[in-house]
Amino acid sequence: MTTAAATWTPDGRGVLAGGDVGGDHQSTEAFSVRYTWQRPDGLYALTTVYTYGERSGRQHRITTLTETMVCRDLNDPGGTEVWCATASPA
Repeated sequence: MTTAAATWTPDGRGVLAGGDVGGDHQSTEAFSVRYTWQRPDGLYALTTVYTYGERSGRQHRITTLTETMVCRDLNDPGGTEVWCATASPA
């Protein structure tokens, strides 16, 4: 069985303000970029990568959070969400 490779493409919006995605330790504005792929079953897969500064005590670091979603409509991903998960480094 041959499976075609996914072709992820930037969604064309560029880098955007990402809001407050990092919780209590987020200390800077988050910025995000999104990639999309139309799956063979007609659904859409989205990967949104958020990057922001975090502060814990006297330590500062840059953190990346990745959100992966499957939806029915790219114009309303949250309203047509089928599945979603987030992951960030420990």
